[in-house]
Amino acid sequence: MRQEDFDRLYRNRVPDPLPAGMLERIRSAQYRDGAEETSDPLPVEDAREDVRLFFDLLRYCWSGYPYYAERFDFSALRDRIMGALPDPVPAAHLRELLCASLKPFVSDSHFSFRGGGRLDKPIRAYFTAITVRKAEKGYEVVRSKREDIPAGWFLTSENVRDRLFETLPSPDGTRLYLVGTLAESDPGTMDLCGRSVPLHPCRTDGFEVPGGAWSEWEDGGVKISADVSFDGGWVAETNRSLGKSGDVHFERGLSHRSDPVLVWSLLGNHGGDSGYPKHFVEGLNGYAVWESECAERKLAQTDPSGFEVRCETFGSPRVDLSRSEYDGRLFVLQNKQTASSGEAAVMYARSVKNAVFVGSATMGCGQFGDLMKWTLPHSGVTFAMGYKVFHMEGFEEGRGLLPDLWLDSDRPWDELCAWIRACGLNRKSE
Repeated sequence: MRQEDFDRLYRNRVPDPLPAGMLERIRSAQYRDGAEETSDPLPVEDAREDVRLFFDLLRYCWSGYPYYAERFDFSALRDRIMGALPDPVPAAHLRELLCASLKPFVSDSHFSFRGGGRLDKPIRAYFTAITVRKAEKGYEVVRSKREDIPAGWFLTSENVRDRLFETLPSPDGTRLYLVGTLAESDPGTMDLCGRSVPLHPCRTDGFEVPGGAWSEWEDGGVKISADVSFDGGWVAETNRSLGKSGDVHFERGLSHRSDPVLVWSLLGNHGGDSGYPKHFVEGLNGYAVWESECAERKLAQTDPSGFEVRCETFGSPRVDLSRSEYDGRLFVLQNKQTASSGEAAVMYARSVKNAVFVGSATMGCGQFGDLMKWTLPHSGVTFAMGYKVFHMEGFEEGRGLLPDLWLDSDRPWDELCAWIRACGLNRKSE
């Protein structure tokens, strides 16, 4: 979402009046504990009423509505769904139809239906087995697993336009690039120099992270601090297993304040409590800011006296790197499994003056957040959607936060640490 979109659609939005009777309709869909989808098929008129209510909830309660209402016609989609309903309608069929109808138009990783169905559209990196460097004319292949495009070949700038992903440089500082693309689904191949070159999903995305919420170790003189989860239960369980108590994240960060280099791994971190990464960065850096703006749709059910839906915006201070106290180099490892509060950790790490982000794009889960659950009264179809919208520089729902340096490796910890040692970055300056 662009800054001008956020300002126009949320910050400066004129309140939307609630039609007569809409407040009661919204309240009728408030989540009910123990609600289940009906076992018997619904009369088609009951199903149509649930569809109408579903789209009313989108319009007045979902933070994504102002943004997506400019991109497709919700009313036309609603009418198509109602016209496609059989008679009678199984509740599961209604749920699947609602999800499938929205999915081509909406990317919202938090929007989900109980029983199955999400509106996420992850955009992933797919790479060739070719690495290049900039040459006088075009790009020289420096590593390749293809006999028909071997090392030493030259590719024109036209061949690789919009296909270069900067990776770890050589120890002498030469900038290197992976060749690939970003896509919602696996393209399979890429045309390169008139050849059909196979693509594979970024291997860093598939890296299997060991269990436990957090752990720390050293690899050949390089300190690694890994947070696999910020879920409060997992953190408490890990603390108990290690004989720790309370929130140890600040102390963990503080213990690395004098390290010349630190690898903070967020690989596989699906999120939890964003306070944990904030505490870690505060300990390490003496300063932590998650630079973002947020708009909250003030909903009828949270403001019973109101008969309009209005947006209230607030934001954090801008990052001031002059306040960063960590003098070492922080390498943040991230991948497509880094999500939600895991992505908040990436944002907090931007408070560190010498931070470098390595790996692949994060999940891109969090543009529309802070969930509320709803239950459609006739069918029992239950779903969750956000009532806040978060605007962060460089963040795009589904695409996520891009790294500074891409890594296509099934051993990202080992490869990054080996590169750090080869460059001598783990040695303290005299």
